[in-house]
Amino acid sequence: MKAPYYIVMMKKILLWLLLSGIFSAVSMAQNLQDRWFCQILGGLNNTGTETLSMGHFKNNIGYSAGVSLGYMINPYISLYAQSEFNRLHSKTLSTDYVAPNTYFAFNCVEPSFNLSWNLTNTFLGYKEDRRNALSLFGGGAGAFASKLVGGFAEKGYFSHNETVYGYRAGLEYVHHFNDGWGLVVQGVFQSFPDKLDGITNGGMDSHVNLMIGIRKSFGKRMAVNTVWGEPVVRERVVTEVRRDTVVVDRVEDKDTYAIFFEIDKIIIRDSQVSKIQAMANYMKANPEKVVFMFGYADDNTGTKARNAWLAENRARVIKEELMNKYGIDESRIITHHQGDVVQPYPEEEFWNNRATVCVVTDLER
Repeated sequence: MKAPYYIVMMKKILLWLLLSGIFSAVSMAQNLQDRWFCQILGGLNNTGTETLSMGHFKNNIGYSAGVSLGYMINPYISLYAQSEFNRLHSKTLSTDYVAPNTYFAFNCVEPSFNLSWNLTNTFLGYKEDRRNALSLFGGGAGAFASKLVGGFAEKGYFSHNETVYGYRAGLEYVHHFNDGWGLVVQGVFQSFPDKLDGITNGGMDSHVNLMIGIRKSFGKRMAVNTVWGEPVVRERVVTEVRRDTVVVDRVEDKDTYAIFFEIDKIIIRDSQVSKIQAMANYMKANPEKVVFMFGYADDNTGTKARNAWLAENRARVIKEELMNKYGIDESRIITHHQGDVVQPYPEEEFWNNRATVCVVTDLER
């Protein structure tokens, strides 16, 4: 039997979401924080089976509750698992199976795994302080039905336990109150193979849920400093220099070099090599000068101990590069590391604090 058109479309949407998620994760995940979230939801459902015609809302309304745990791969794609309890009950319409107005009810537990695509960030552009987002999601679901009650059971009809597997797709709206909490509204259409309600006649069993709840997010908001994997950085200049720190303020200057690193990394990126080479050339041309190196880590990610290690080694690898590759004498390189205690760049640019700021200057400055 040929699958209904809406089932074919759901499969295409799910495949598209999956491919988009894989591409986005590979392109961007290395430059972003982890962002976990959980949700608690409750609401109503409207059921459509052989005995319950979807659309007759006053006859077919049941109630639903759900909980989900998710992971934001990047600002555009998320993965989450959700488990729902649905109480499906109604009075039937006239059918070949039972008399009209027969009371019908059963419990259904439905776990699912979903891929979510943030439409707002995709089409309007990502903003770290955005409070509202609309997402399209889809995935696979199971349904475990039990305890058929009411008129059917009383007459000996269709008392059953069933396990079926199907598809789900829908829209989700999230309003963030702050970095930790938000309001979530979810509308979902779920479709399962025939027999969910204990009757098999070649059709599909389905229901629509509308639920509202709360979302709790863990960690700070994501910030993006990449365009599909390519770094976007803003150079600034050190305007105050001490032996233990620097303060960053204005535009680029010839004796200041900010070497940026990826999150949780100490490897010198290809895009930063030209800065080290320029610094080495400047020091060779001015043999009386020394370089102060200040290693940093951003305080939005990682532990204090990890960030101290990152800051120390971000300064060390550049020092070794100057010595081993460009022949700069070790006596001309003075290193400090601040961990995440000092943040030379402002909060709205916190990703730039994954850096070593190098100041070529006179020794006594």
